[in-house]
Amino acid sequence: MNRIAILGTPGAGKTYFARKMAQKLGLPLHHFDPLFFDAHWVERDKEAFEKAYHAILSQEKWILEGNGMSYAASRFARADMVVFMTFSRWGCLCRIFTRMIKGWFLKRPDLPAGCPEIISWKLLSYTWRYQKKYTSAIKALSAEYPQVRFVHISRRAQMVALINSI
Repeated sequence: MNRIAILGTPGAGKTYFARKMAQKLGLPLHHFDPLFFDAHWVERDKEAFEKAYHAILSQEKWILEGNGMSYAASRFARADMVVFMTFSRWGCLCRIFTRMIKGWFLKRPDLPAGCPEIISWKLLSYTWRYQKKYTSAIKALSAEYPQVRFVHISRRAQMVALINSI
């Protein structure tokens, strides 16, 4: 396993899982948000984003964590494994609030420079609707790319088991 894409509901633990996998496998870890956003959560110029994004995908080894669903197919096309994390809505929302409170004191390394941890109606709405909106599309991509190991994680025990199995 040299290229792992991690997608899923905000607050599902993608960043935590990605860090654990990177430590175990010795793979470079990249986060989608710093590629997509500049300071103050302003979207980067599309050309600059795509240049940085495709530079990562062209590498032989990587873990890329984050959503950016319009770019999911390109990750499936290059990945050896795709991990799709969908925990309960309420659990994800609780983790988002906990993460925000911790963010007052600790800077998250997966956030773009100049982007504080914030909770917005847009984030809460996106989190609440995520599974209904994207699960069928992600499963369709997994069928379209049968050579990619696809793992759907919906419980913490599954995440821990996968980490421990590596």
